[in-house]
Amino acid sequence: MKRLLFFTLAAILLFASCKKSKERNPVTVMLNGRQTTLNIESATFGRSGETNSRTLVLTAYSEDGQTSFNIALFLEGTQGNNVEAGTYPVSTSGGGVNVITAHHLKKGSNGEYSPTRHYATAGEMIITKGDGSITGTFNITFTDASTENPLTPVVLKDGRLENLKYHVFN
Repeated sequence: MKRLLFFTLAAILLFASCKKSKERNPVTVMLNGRQTTLNIESATFGRSGETNSRTLVLTAYSEDGQTSFNIALFLEGTQGNNVEAGTYPVSTSGGGVNVITAHHLKKGSNGEYSPTRHYATAGEMIITKGDGSITGTFNITFTDASTENPLTPVVLKDGRLENLKYHVFN
């Protein structure tokens, strides 16, 4: 399972770094019970013949720039540039199709973002429109898998995406 989580995180980071949008797309969300804004600075869509899947990756940063969330939606099949409307649950196994995975990252003193021990363990993304842009909602709970000094869970609730355009890169 650790190997699968590692490869999922690597794919998310690769897709997220492929093309950063200069345009900020603010998303209002409840973060641990407090309303805040996340800026989605990257939304990319790609296909993999090897895994017979399409992947939509969203990279969002907190207003203060200290926290990042990478959310990946894995869809079955390699045909088309659209995200089908539907409800996509969080995958706790770190992979699969028609599921989402998500990671929580923190900005270090060197200015680089590094994964925390938080990973998505519950939640869902509901897409109501996905033809060139996506509209929908998301709720994701991140927990710490470690047993020694576990971090407090991070909860994103009532996140709303409104006509968020994504870049198709292959």
